[in-house]
Amino acid sequence: MARADAPAYIADRGYHHYDGIRLGLLHSLWVITWGAIMRAMGMRRPFRTKIMPWALLLASFAPAVLVLGIRIVAGSLVTGSFGRSLLPSDSAYTSFFVDARLPVLLFAGLAAPDVLCPD
Repeated sequence: MARADAPAYIADRGYHHYDGIRLGLLHSLWVITWGAIMRAMGMRRPFRTKIMPWALLLASFAPAVLVLGIRIVAGSLVTGSFGRSLLPSDSAYTSFFVDARLPVLLFAGLAAPDVLCPD
């Protein structure tokens, strides 16, 4: 229980106007977006908080980047029997989006709580 005769005072800090440069709405949106990206990827945190976001990001993009890289480097050299290409056709690239659903969903579930409330 608080005593009635305890010394107390109100510290009036006053209101001071901001005299600095105002960078505008786009800059503030950029700063908020960049901060959310950094928080979602675990930057400025211990190494153990960086493992899952980066692993899920790699798992979602690695198959498409690998096949595309082989296709660029090898070009027409990668052919099987009867002159058929061993790489997927152009229409098969849409399957990479279907295959990346789970890592992207897990990443969103991992990052969303920390982006909304970083406590």
